[in-house]
Amino acid sequence: MKVGFIGLGTMGAPMARNVQKKGHALVVFDVNRASVDALVASGATAAASPKDVAAASDIVITMLPDAPDVERAALGHDGIVHGIRPGAIYVDMSTIDPGTTRKVGAAIHAKGAAMIDSPVGKTADAAVAGTSTLMIGGDPGVVARARPVLECMATDLFLCGPLGAGQTMKLINNLLAAAIGEASVEALVAGTKAGLTLDLMMSVLRTTMAWNQHLAVSMPKRVARRAPGLFGSPSRTSNTSSMRPNSPRVLSCSVACPHLRHSLPSASRFFTMVTCTAKS
Repeated sequence: MKVGFIGLGTMGAPMARNVQKKGHALVVFDVNRASVDALVASGATAAASPKDVAAASDIVITMLPDAPDVERAALGHDGIVHGIRPGAIYVDMSTIDPGTTRKVGAAIHAKGAAMIDSPVGKTADAAVAGTSTLMIGGDPGVVARARPVLECMATDLFLCGPLGAGQTMKLINNLLAAAIGEASVEALVAGTKAGLTLDLMMSVLRTTMAWNQHLAVSMPKRVARRAPGLFGSPSRTSNTSSMRPNSPRVLSCSVACPHLRHSLPSASRFFTMVTCTAKS
């Protein structure tokens, strides 16, 4: 099957590469020429525009930052809608609003093609490994036709309902994930202010119902990039006594960024502290 891929960023590039690895011919476009060249070097064909990608593909995929980007790629003067063939499938894997998805879907349908939305869950590491979660909206028959390509990029596929339902599910997922992440950071900040060490809190929380993927995976990785050693490693939380309220690391942030302590919520101050610490 000939697959077109538009949007070769942190998530899109490894996803496109996994499609290619499974034997599908790949046609690619991105505003960043270096991203295109990297896939061309492994056998993909470069296209000059989203329109040209669509004209050459049985399935067209977009993985773009936001709704305006999707609208531009799909409906712009050199967009997908002007090149897509009758019977082809357009899969938008970006995370956008359901209204934009349905608007684009109507334009694609008018060309005799079909659209499904399939926003992506999990991390960039999962995108590289081909083990992402896909939340899919669209006609079940169309989804079944696209499934062999979708399975190149994901191991957990969920049909959520008609077109736009995948985006709705992704927004619900993001809402809950953001709330859990914010609450987790607020709790760590409160504990630190009360004199507990990060090492102790992480050790205790790991054994209770409070444990979550933010604490286990995403937060240690983010902190490790900004302040190596603060969380130990992504899989261990040793050597974290430097998070005591009076530690040099915390105090250095207070000196470097005093205006931030009272102007930001606790969670934002926590990540500001990490950033300042990494620079100190």
